[in-house]
Amino acid sequence: MRRIVGAGLWVLFLLGLWLLVFRPRPAPTPALPAPWGRLAAALAAGDLAALRALAERPGYAAVVAARALAEDPRVPAAERVRWVRAAVAFEGRPALLWGAELLVRLGAPDLAVSYYRRAIGEPAARAALVRLAREGNAAAIEALFRAGRYRAVLPYLRRPEDRGRALLGLGRYREALSLLADPEDRGRALLALGRSPQAAAAFRQAGDFLGLGRALLAEGRRAAAVAAFLKASDRGLWEAAGALEKAEPARAVALYLRLAGRAGELGDAAAYRAYQLARRRGDGALVERAYRALRGGYAALAGKPLGRLSFKPLPPAPRGLRVVRALARAGRWDWARGEARYRAAAARGAEARAWAWVLYRLGDYPAAARYGGPRLRYPTPWRAWVLARAQRAGLDPWLLYAVIRVESAFDPRAVSPTGAQGLLQFTDATWREVAARLGEAPADPRDPRAAIRYGAYYLGALLRRFGDVRLALIAYNGGPGYVARGLRRYRNFEDFWRFQPRDEPRRYLGRVARDWAIYRALASRPRREPGFLAGFPSPP
Repeated sequence: MRRIVGAGLWVLFLLGLWLLVFRPRPAPTPALPAPWGRLAAALAAGDLAALRALAERPGYAAVVAARALAEDPRVPAAERVRWVRAAVAFEGRPALLWGAELLVRLGAPDLAVSYYRRAIGEPAARAALVRLAREGNAAAIEALFRAGRYRAVLPYLRRPEDRGRALLGLGRYREALSLLADPEDRGRALLALGRSPQAAAAFRQAGDFLGLGRALLAEGRRAAAVAAFLKASDRGLWEAAGALEKAEPARAVALYLRLAGRAGELGDAAAYRAYQLARRRGDGALVERAYRALRGGYAALAGKPLGRLSFKPLPPAPRGLRVVRALARAGRWDWARGEARYRAAAARGAEARAWAWVLYRLGDYPAAARYGGPRLRYPTPWRAWVLARAQRAGLDPWLLYAVIRVESAFDPRAVSPTGAQGLLQFTDATWREVAARLGEAPADPRDPRAAIRYGAYYLGALLRRFGDVRLALIAYNGGPGYVARGLRRYRNFEDFWRFQPRDEPRRYLGRVARDWAIYRALASRPRREPGFLAGFPSPP
C-alpha cells in the first residue's frame, strides 16, 4: 500500500513539474502606444488629474478621457457638463443618448433636450422628451412640436395657435380651423375640408402661390391655377406642368424641361417626366432633348449610360498609422476606430483617403465613405452574406447594396426620425411581419446579418408581388398598400410615379436607381487595396 501511495505521489510531483516547465503561457498583451498607455493606466487607477491632463490634449484619447470624467461622480457637476459636451461634439449621434441622460442627472435639462431632439428616432429619446414636457420643460415641448410629434405634445401646448397647428398636423382639420390665425395654415385646413374658395382666399392673403394654385385647381380653374403656380418656386413649375399634362401636353413638356435645367432632385424628376411624355407622344426630337437632360438615377432608369467614374491613385500610408495598428493588435477596437476617425477628420487630400481605407478595414463604413473615394463611398461589406441572400430572394446583389446605402449608409445602428432601425431601416411593425413570414421570433434589427436577411426577403417579396423593380422600391419606402392604392387609381407606373401624393418615395426611387447603376459599374473593376493594409488586423 505504501509503495502505491509513494508511486502516486511521484506521479503527481512529476506532473506538477511538467506543467510548471512546459505549460502554455498566454501571449503578452501588446504595449499601448502613447498616450494610450497613460490613458489605460489612468482609467484603471481612477486618476482624475491624469484624466484631466489627457482630456485637454488633442486626439481621440482626449474624447475617451472626457467620457470618463463626465461619468465620474467625484468630478463637480459643472465640470462634468463640460466633458459631456466635449465628448458629444466629436462622437455625434452614437453618444447623444448617453450625453442627454447624464445631463438630466446633472441638472442641465435644456442642453439634454437638444441632444434628445437629435436622437428623436430612439424610443428612449422620445420617452424622455415626453417626460420632460410633462414636467413643464418648455424646451422639450418645443422639441416635440418641431419634430412633428403632435400627438405626444398636444396635451402640453398652451397657445391656441400651437394647438391648432398640432391638430392640423394630426388631420383634425375642423378642430384646427377654430384655433388657427395664420392664413396659410387656415388655407391648408380649408383645402383639406374641401372648401376651395375660402382656401384660395386664405392663400391669396398669405401670398402663398403654391397653395393658391392647388385651391384653384380643386375648383376646376386650371388656367388660373397654372398662372398662380408659375409665380411660385421650382415646385410651382412642377405643379403647373402636372396640371397641363392632359389639356396642353406640349406646354407641360416644355415646363418640365425648363425645370430640368435646374439642379436638384426635382429637376432630375422633371427631366424623367419630360422623357416619359415625349415618348408617349412619339415626338423623336423631344425625346432626344429630354434624354440629354436626364441625370442621376432617372437617367439609369431610362437606360442612359452612366458617366465615367474618376478614381485617384491609391494613397500612401498616413501619418500615425502605427498608433492605430497597435491599438487594433491590442484588441482595443473602439479606440482604434476612434483614433482613425479623429485623424481622418483632421487630414486632407490623400491622407484623408488613406485613413478612409483604415476605417473600412476597421469596419467603420459610414466614416470610410465620408473620407474615401468611389470604392469606399460605395462599399461592399458582408459581401458573401449579401450575395447569398440576394440570390435566394431573386435579387440583383448590387440592388440590395444600393438599398442599404440609401437606407442607412451602412450604419447598423442607424435610427431614422420616425424610428426605423438598422441597415435596412425597418419599422417595428414591418420587422415583426417579416419575422412572422419567416416563421421565427423577431431578431435584433441592429444585427447586420439579420437586417440583410430580412431586407432581402422583404424586397424580393415586393418584387414578386408587383413585377416591376421600380414599384418594388417605391413599396419598400412607402409601403405595399400605398403602391396598390396608387396603381388602382392611375393604372400604370408612370402616372402613379408622377402624381403620387408623397414626394419621398419618388426621391427614394431616384436615389436607389443612381446607386444601383454605380454599384454595377464598379462591379466590373478589380478591387485593389493600399499596400499599407497588408497585415493590418481586422475586427473579429
